Order: sequence, then C-alpha cells, then structure tokens
Amino acid sequence: MSETFCSVCGSAKPYTSRLCAECADEKIEHLEKEKRGIHRRLQVCRRMRDTLRERVRELRARLIGEEASMRACSEHRETLRSTLASSEERVKELGVELDLHEDEAIHNEGLMVALREGFLEAKERVKELERSPPADTVCLLPARPEVVVLCGSSRFVAEMAVIAWCFERDEGKITMGLHLLPANYSEDPIPDHLAEHEGVAEKMDELHWRKIDLADRVFVVNPGGYIGDSTRAEIKYAERTGKRVNYLEAPEEQTNG
Repeated sequence: MSETFCSVCGSAKPYTSRLCAECADEKIEHLEKEKRGIHRRLQVCRRMRDTLRERVRELRARLIGEEASMRACSEHRETLRSTLASSEERVKELGVELDLHEDEAIHNEGLMVALREGFLEAKERVKELERSPPADTVCLLPARPEVVVLCGSSRFVAEMAVIAWCFERDEGKITMGLHLLPANYSEDPIPDHLAEHEGVAEKMDELHWRKIDLADRVFVVNPGGYIGDSTRAEIKYAERTGKRVNYLEAPEEQTNG
C-alpha cells in the first residue's frame, strides 16, 4: 500500500484517505459543532415561527373584530341618518302645526275681542232697559226676581230639584239649593251624604250659608216633617239674619239625626 498525505496537515498516512486520523477527528468535531449550532438556530426559528403564527392568529382575530365593529358603526351611522331624516321631517310637521296653532290663536283672540265687545254692548243695553224699558216690551218677570234658597237633608235632593223647577217655572223665582247629580257621576251608587263621602262637607256647609246670605227667603224641604241637625242650624241662622222661612210640611218639634 503506498503512502498518502493528509490534505490538511500534510502528514503521511499508511492508508488511502484524504485526512489523517487527527484531522478527521477535528473535522468531525467541527461538523458536530456546526450541527449543534444549526440545531439551536432551527429551534430558535421554530420558536419564532410559533410566535409569528400566534401573532398572525391574534391579528386575524383583531381584524375580524375590527371588521365587525366597522359593520356595527356603519349600521349605527345608517340608523342615525334615518333618525335624523325622521327628526327633520317631524320638525317640518311641527312647524306646520305651529303655524296652524298661531293662526287659530289669532282667530280665537279676534273672537274673544268680538265677544267681549258684544258682552259690553249687551251689558249697556241691559242697563238701558232697566232704566227705561221700551213701551211695547212685555215684562214677564220683575226687575229683580225673588231669590229662594232650599234647605233640607241631602237625602231629599231629588225633591229639591222638582221644587226648584216649580219655583222657577210657576213663580219666576231664582232658586238655589243642592245639586241633583246624574247616575253616571260615579261608578258606585251616589250616597245620601255625598259631601261627607268626598271630604268636602265643611266647605259645602259654609257655601250653603253664603247662599242664605244672598237669598230673600228660605224654603225648607222636609218630606214627612224630617229636619236634621244641619238644616236646623241653617234655619236658626236664617232667622237670626232676618230671612223669611217657609216649610214644605209643618216641622216636627223633635230633633232628627
């Protein structure tokens, strides 16, 4: 076997090879180092690849969210545009309504002025007729009709309504008293003492006494001779203030509750 020389160190070798044993070991060690370096770089690249993949997923998810947000903003913008258009249309309608109300107010103001002037003219005419009524005028009532106030229990409010009508129809008297309310005034049956039921008894009693002050006489509605304590107090007040008192029926001497 002929000797050969190492291509690296130039030493003679007793076998066919380009490297001696020492250079071959060094070469192998060098290759192993490069292999380990390549392996480390490969691991780094893999980690970078995984990081980049995760970043891509995050960016893709963010992009999807941004696109959804943009769609929502676009829909909200269209909704706002529609609302704005509706509001502008409503403003125009309100402007038309306002013009109509202003015209109506002007018209009503003119009517109020005309009514006020007519009322003043009628008032002056009444004063002239009171001072000197026309010769051809037939006066069915005296210049001042007698004022009669009806007193009695609120249970007789229907009888009072009939008596008041008869006084005004047959005798031409101005009549004051309690009010007969229709059945549809309340969903429940109307009680006899409605003022107490609604909590205004004291106020209505005081108002009825003021009616006595305005009246020329008092007419007591007492079917069956019944007179309650409130009515007796009203009779005493009327007598004390010099008012004439008449009765539907002769009063009983006893006090009824």
